[in-house]
Amino acid sequence: MLVGENFIVYSKKRLDKSSIFANRLGEGEVRLQEQIKNIQKNDIYVIDVAKLDEETQGFVFGDVMRAVYDLKLGQIEREESDIPSKIIILLMS
Repeated sequence: MLVGENFIVYSKKRLDKSSIFANRLGEGEVRLQEQIKNIQKNDIYVIDVAKLDEETQGFVFGDVMRAVYDLKLGQIEREESDIPSKIIILLMS
């Protein structure tokens, strides 16, 4: 499953006025934490950060990792049997 062509990350922490911190989502955009919170077995998410500056890439990666940790550590209310046993994250540059 490919999650949209454009990706938006929203966090209460405002690092700058970049468009990735939008309050509203446009067509084809998703909130990464919400997508990860609802990840199912055999889902594939592609998050393209190539055009972001290095600092923003790090923020997006950290945001995704935090969402995965929250999911795996039971911070999100889901049945354990519904959570994938393995989540693989590939970084390419």
